This record gives sequence, C-alpha cells and structure tokens, in this order.
Amino acid sequence: MLDDDVFWWEPVGRWAWGASAVHPCPALALKPTLAPVDVQDMSLVLSPPAVGQSRAVLRPVPAGNSAVCPTCGALVKFAARVRKQQVIANVYVDGRWARVEHFHPTCYTEAGEPHGAVIENPPPERRR
Repeated sequence: MLDDDVFWWEPVGRWAWGASAVHPCPALALKPTLAPVDVQDMSLVLSPPAVGQSRAVLRPVPAGNSAVCPTCGALVKFAARVRKQQVIANVYVDGRWARVEHFHPTCYTEAGEPHGAVIENPPPERRR
C-alpha cells in the first residue's frame, strides 16, 4: 500500500472496477486529515449532559388507565362523560429516572406535593 495516497475506484474494462491512487480531478485529490474537532465525541459538544429532576404534570385520565395512587391506594380511574384529571410524576433518584407515579389531584396536594409543584399544561388546540 502507498503511504498516504487516497485510493479512488474507477472503471477498469467493461464490467470491473479497480482502485487508482490518483483522482482524475486534481482539485478533489486531497489527503484526509483528522482535525481535533473530528475526533471529539459530538454528544458532549452539542448538548450538556441532562440532570434528572422529578416533576409533576396535570393530565386527563385516559380510557383503560389502571394506575394506583400511591397516597390513597385507590385506582386512578377513567369515567365516561367526566373529564377527570390525574397528576403524573416522573420520579428521579440520584439524577436517574426511576419510575412514574399517578396521583389523584387532591391526594397529591394532601401529600404536600412530593415531586414539586404541578405544571398545568393548557389543553391542545382543537382541529377544525
């Protein structure tokens, strides 16, 4: 193998391809270089590492929900024609995600908001 030459594939004969050490276009015959930017781990360059923090949001109870409220031990149930709400909390332990907990809104406030204040998201816009 030649020292630092760049090899290019070019047609050899009618049905075969072979390697050539010189590119037919001199402007494209550049030698590859490894700049320090090309060697870095780009995940560290693009964004800092995320630190997990517990949070709670207020959401509607979906049909078929079978979650148990950790405060009262009762099911967080869906009811037809009643727009019940639930508090969903992503729980992080030592900066790592551990579990999801579902609360009744009253149970969450009675427990002293163990995962922080509830973030109330506005309902999504209705499509026309």
